[in-house]
Amino acid sequence: MKTIEISVKADYLPSWGFWEGTREIIQNALDAGIKKIAYDSQIKTLTIEDTGSGFSTEAFLIGYTTKARDDKTIGQFGEGLKFGSLALVRSGYPVVITSQGKTYIPTITKSKYFNSNVLAFQVEKDGTRENGTEVKVQNVSLDEWDLIRERILVLNENYDPLREILIEDEYKGKIYYRGIFVREMKNSLWGYNFNDLTINRDRDIIDDYSLKRAVGKAIAGVDSLSIIHNFIKNLQNQDVLESSAIIHAWDIPKENVELWEEAWRLVFGGKAVVETDERLREEVEYFGYKVVRVPWGCKNMFEELVESDKDVIERIKEFQWEDKGPIDIKRYPTFKKVYIGLGKPASVHWFRIKLNNPFAKAYAMSKKGTIYLDKKLSLDEISMIEALVHEIVHVKYGLPDNTPEFNQVYGEVWKDVLKAIISR
Repeated sequence: MKTIEISVKADYLPSWGFWEGTREIIQNALDAGIKKIAYDSQIKTLTIEDTGSGFSTEAFLIGYTTKARDDKTIGQFGEGLKFGSLALVRSGYPVVITSQGKTYIPTITKSKYFNSNVLAFQVEKDGTRENGTEVKVQNVSLDEWDLIRERILVLNENYDPLREILIEDEYKGKIYYRGIFVREMKNSLWGYNFNDLTINRDRDIIDDYSLKRAVGKAIAGVDSLSIIHNFIKNLQNQDVLESSAIIHAWDIPKENVELWEEAWRLVFGGKAVVETDERLREEVEYFGYKVVRVPWGCKNMFEELVESDKDVIERIKEFQWEDKGPIDIKRYPTFKKVYIGLGKPASVHWFRIKLNNPFAKAYAMSKKGTIYLDKKLSLDEISMIEALVHEIVHVKYGLPDNTPEFNQVYGEVWKDVLKAIISR
């Protein structure tokens, strides 16, 4: 038996323990092609086996890798076997590695060349294995095995490496990278298994942007109305991770655009538009639209999917209208009863409007405390009353169209309308 010293101090990566060491070895096996991850409770041993070509003693050189040069894992996880073994042995978990006809037993020893404890591997021939690599980790408790099963998704028989959003309750708030646990997020609608994420050597997320962008891409790629609806419903909830997701319009497959539009309507209504300038809100709401403030990370995306306040203003510019003066309510007895019965909420004028856009309609609007009714309504008193009540809800209660609150108040005001008609 010979011993190979590795120029890695025994106290390197001091925060690493059982989980980190096991994680690195499992990652190596996944990269090589996993064959088996199993636990024997009788001898408290975890066995990790892959189908790769194995490795030679050259693998103990720092910087050595057998991975292809275009492999994304190069430079991030190439030291997994060495550093994983160090963390495990240092934490009291003996490790036995078998590959290409040799057995390697990592230890911590006093260096012959440096005045320091270092990682070393005892090497001896072993003819039991020619292909692949097998790693046995000893002294593993049942609780630690349960931790591994929870944090390594490949151990779940229903694991799908292409499914990035994990909607099951047991995964809520948990972030995985290529099937391996990274961290837990307390305020998250779902769990995630990302295939593209920037992480560091400790397998933690380097920056918030990387996480927000990964979340955005995952959500953008789903074809589930339920997930999209839940995401949009929580857009304005700053307490959840998903509200800060970064999504671009090009992230959403064309065949899924209708799902996003439908989900938007379900949450905010058919006349909801994206706010780009809060100074436009009042004017846009006068024309019956609901203005929605969207987080910056997906604001541009929603502007392309649905209308924005600027779009509405551009359409309003196509309207040509003129004030035709106050309505002579004496000519409309029922209208007069309603108007007086509701407490004269505002002065009421006629207006004439020319719509260059043939698809647009405007029978009533409110501006600076005055309610305007289209002159065409003068031929139909009931339509006049309906338009008046609609605008009164806007003026007195400040509610935009197409919301449950607006519809509720509108119904209550109609009860007052009926009372006003009957009482006079």
